[in-house]
Amino acid sequence: MDLKKYKLGDIADIINGATPSTSCEDNYDGEIVWITPKDLSEQKAKYVERGSRNITQEGFNSCSAQMIPAYNILMSSRAPIGLLAINTAECCTNQGFKNIVVDRSICDVDFLYYYLKYNGFSSFIKVIFAHVNGVRLLANELNLALTTFSYFYEYP
Repeated sequence: MDLKKYKLGDIADIINGATPSTSCEDNYDGEIVWITPKDLSEQKAKYVERGSRNITQEGFNSCSAQMIPAYNILMSSRAPIGLLAINTAECCTNQGFKNIVVDRSICDVDFLYYYLKYNGFSSFIKVIFAHVNGVRLLANELNLALTTFSYFYEYP
């Protein structure tokens, strides 16, 4: 049986994080959830709702940050490298992330989280955009994930 292979970039959009200028106090202590790799390191959990510091709309507009819809994968690409979490609320991240916005018609978020976590991907010394986009997954693994996880989980 021939299995269709997907690159991660085929089943998800990879979105970089960004950081507003730290020299401008007006960029911080706002209402927009903003996650850093340090937050994932300190929380050590599969799910993350917020970080230790929010940004303002002004801060968000001042950089290339993008909002990541809830229930997608945040992956740190700078120290600490390779940490993964699923965001439970809409958020943005600093420049130390490659965020994975999953096409749920092809792949389940929880499956992809565990696939990346336990297939050694998160232990790379340096994660770069081209490499993240090129991770290969087999179609039968994705189909199994859709069937299995969609039975147990429902996302908004």
